[in-house]
Amino acid sequence: MRTFLHDLRMAVRLLQQSPGLSTACIVTLALGIGANTTIYSFADAVLFRPLPVANADRIVHVYERRDQPGTFPLSFADYPVYRQQAATFEAMAAHYPSSPMHVLIDGVPEALTGAVATASYFDVLQLRPSIGRVYTTDEDTVGGRDAVAAISHGLWQRRLGGDVGVLGRSMTVNGRIFTVIGVAPPRFAGVQALGASIDVWIPSAMFAVGYRYCDAFSPACTIVHLLGRLPTGVSIDQAQ
Repeated sequence: MRTFLHDLRMAVRLLQQSPGLSTACIVTLALGIGANTTIYSFADAVLFRPLPVANADRIVHVYERRDQPGTFPLSFADYPVYRQQAATFEAMAAHYPSSPMHVLIDGVPEALTGAVATASYFDVLQLRPSIGRVYTTDEDTVGGRDAVAAISHGLWQRRLGGDVGVLGRSMTVNGRIFTVIGVAPPRFAGVQALGASIDVWIPSAMFAVGYRYCDAFSPACTIVHLLGRLPTGVSIDQAQ
């Protein structure tokens, strides 16, 4: 208790010395307290509407529930089971949405956030690249075989000057050489509302490059998020 009171007094003094920080803390607390009643409208307004995603109201996140409070990611080994048995979904994809990627382009390094995703990710979101193409199911089948990548429109403009000759160029991601095959549409930077913008997408078959803390193909490695697209006329309650 004594330690708590000491820390509390220190925090109050710091907030008094920094009014801007005080305001930020108060706003953060207010948002947290109201989260239970605003999370759906926030996701609807911020996550999908500003993005070039067709029929965004049909796209849902799929998580696992356990005995503990909250929702949890799954293992990649779970994905085929969900995909095959979730009859109320038009399409489903698996992705790891926050992979730290150290990228080397033309000899210049940069730390970015990327995503490891199944080829069906682009189908679920009905994304059409600005130029080039996205990787195919065949390129996402054999582990470590096809080192291909799609990059964000922002990265294309910022690091490559919007050069249409970017297709077929090489870039190094976490020490592995990848071939750029496509550029995402403008303003699309992933599907995590509060996460970092995504600049690189690589196939799930290249999981060993995008995630190294456990074997992503092991059932014990629960890091995968699922996206699903609901057919017209199917409600979220029916999908549940």
